[in-house]
Amino acid sequence: MVTIVALILAILDEDTSNQTMAAIIGENNDLITAHTFRSALNALMNSKIDLVICDIGLFENQSSFTSGFDFLSWVKHDPELAHVPFVCFTVKRMINQPFVNGVRTAAKALGAESCIAMEQFDNILLETEVKRLLNGQQDQAFLDVAS
Repeated sequence: MVTIVALILAILDEDTSNQTMAAIIGENNDLITAHTFRSALNALMNSKIDLVICDIGLFENQSSFTSGFDFLSWVKHDPELAHVPFVCFTVKRMINQPFVNGVRTAAKALGAESCIAMEQFDNILLETEVKRLLNGQQDQAFLDVAS
């Protein structure tokens, strides 16, 4: 029997597969995947989440959260949830430095522990960051990776 070390909430667009994310978080962690902010909110309210990973490129108009940054702000302003480490990531082709700087500045200002901007999805980078945060290294890390 495998002991679950952490419960991770991943808020993803439909293009990022659950299989990919499950491989990133490791076999000793459990994963809840949400494709809407409403389902992410339900998971946060009904489970003891140890880490949030959010694709900040996800937008929706059907809830009070229209972007990953709105959701991050809400989590970090809730006294019950503010301690939960939050990893923002974005995957954008032809990423440019002004975009990366803007994403990094917003994530840092809103309280994210980590922000990763990538031109192509890099599961090794994301896996390393998840392990770092789950091991208690809470210092902020803001990374950008250009292919």
